[in-house]
Formats: sequence, structure tokens, C-alpha cells
Amino acid sequence: MATRTTTRNRINRAIGNAVDGTYHDDIPMDEIFDCITAHDGTPVQEDGTPWSGFMCGADGRATIEVTFPTMKSMFVHISWHKMESGRFEVVTYIS
Repeated sequence: MATRTTTRNRINRAIGNAVDGTYHDDIPMDEIFDCITAHDGTPVQEDGTPWSGFMCGADGRATIEVTFPTMKSMFVHISWHKMESGRFEVVTYIS
């Protein structure tokens, strides 16, 4: 079983490879959540049910709780900015 720190580092590395450093036509929630679920994490809403929703707006940020079966919760932080080209710059990490 991986430690909390190792899991966090692995998820951040996966998110960085999948999302950061490129521009997107929309906010890549599926890619972000795929990186989390690949490491047994589940993004959840305030009531503990799996996260369901969408991000909107030209600029914004969100913090979503991520639960794990064998360790304390973490949080995924997502911020985005829509550039003049119409594409999004997205920065994401888990802490």
C-alpha cells in the first residue's frame, strides 16, 4: 500500500502529464478525474456522493474533496483562465 505522500505525488505527476502545459478547448474534468480514480481516489460533493457537475466561466477556481478507501481525504484544486484565443489554460494539483 502506498503512503499518502506517495499517492499524492503520483496523482500530481499524472495530472501534470495529462493536463498541465497545454491549452484546452474546455476544462478537462474527465482527464483530471481519470488521474485521480486510477489511484483509488473518488472526487466527492459536500454530501459525500461522487462529484457531479461542470465548471463554467472565463476565469475561476474550484476545490473538490477526494476520498480514498484506506487514507485521509485530499483536495484537488483546479483553476482556469480562458484566453483571447478561446482556449483554456488550466492548472491543477492535489494536496
